[in-house]
Amino acid sequence: ISDGSSLNYFVRQIAEYNLLDGDVRLENTTAPQWLLHARTQAHVVVLMPGYRWTGSGISVANATTTP
Repeated sequence: ISDGSSLNYFVRQIAEYNLLDGDVRLENTTAPQWLLHARTQAHVVVLMPGYRWTGSGISVANATTTP
């Protein structure tokens, strides 16, 4: 890969995977369980009218979506 931005992208992806894998192993859990716990512990500020953080996802008007 000759493009520095492409190389940085791949290195970042590998680093994020290794960090997440380390956290999951340290807590002796699975990735979905770790992610659910991380969502419930997140402090999110939503600055768009009609949107709000529900504690585990975004609530929009009468629909709820989770990332």
